Amino acid sequence: MSSFDVQLFQCLYQWGQRLPWLGLTMTWVTRVSSLVFALIYLCALASLFSSRSSRLAAGLVGPALSLLTVQLARILFYRPRPFVTFDLESLVLQSDSSSLPSQHATSAFAIATMVWFLHPRLGQLVFAAAGLTALSRVITGVHYPGDVILGACFGVFWSSLAFLIDRHRQGLEQSSEENRPSTS
Repeated sequence: MSSFDVQLFQCLYQWGQRLPWLGLTMTWVTRVSSLVFALIYLCALASLFSSRSSRLAAGLVGPALSLLTVQLARILFYRPRPFVTFDLESLVLQSDSSSLPSQHATSAFAIATMVWFLHPRLGQLVFAAAGLTALSRVITGVHYPGDVILGACFGVFWSSLAFLIDRHRQGLEQSSEENRPSTS
């Protein structure tokens, strides 16, 4: 654990302690974020499904691989949560499971990336909400900054890879259709 990660955690956590309105706001953000991102994800999937989009597979695979990576990382690299390490009062109820990486940040950024590939302008707003979610996890005392950064990287990486592979596959299909001899 880097000393910078710990120092940044302590600074952000203290802001939440010293500024009650900030602590309360971040507690609310962290509590509602799972529901908000689940609804965003379901709406995006419904849109892909109703339009019979070939990108539905990418929308399913990217977030799934992101969450699978989180579970694997947590098995391989246990990192105690900051409220456990420093015997702090976290602002939200949380188990003492591994802190690294943040599953909230992974999910939020995987979904934000998916939305960005489908609707870039809307995706920018969802990325801002994902960033706020990640920040709330640190200020409430349940993650270090490095945990949410790694989670964000996992989410962006796997969702981007899924959509880029899909885009490449569509290009190959279009190219093969253009090269087919005409039957007329």
